[in-house]
Amino acid sequence: MTKYPVFAVLDDRSLSVFETFDNVRRDLEVIDIYAGEYSFYDALGRPLRPSVVPPEASIIGSLQLIGGGELKGFDIGNGAPLIERLSEVSCVNSNPHFPDISAITAHLTRHLL
Repeated sequence: MTKYPVFAVLDDRSLSVFETFDNVRRDLEVIDIYAGEYSFYDALGRPLRPSVVPPEASIIGSLQLIGGGELKGFDIGNGAPLIERLSEVSCVNSNPHFPDISAITAHLTRHLL
């Protein structure tokens, strides 16, 4: 079971914090999740692998439309924990819990002990 909040690191090196699964689904586009633009971590900093029903492409005239798809949940993934990736993060997006990288580091460090 995924422990919240979930941290998402975008390819642009920004980090977002999501308090619930519904917040992730509301704020992120499935096509971007499916494309691997985000790296996800649970509240303990463990890497997560998103479970996604892929978006579908359709062609109408000369337009290619991509839509649908669904984020079903997260499984524990492989790779480095978030605490080892924080040096790559350039900014923390506004959220009610973690004003900066040092606050996230302190949170993760407490859970490692």
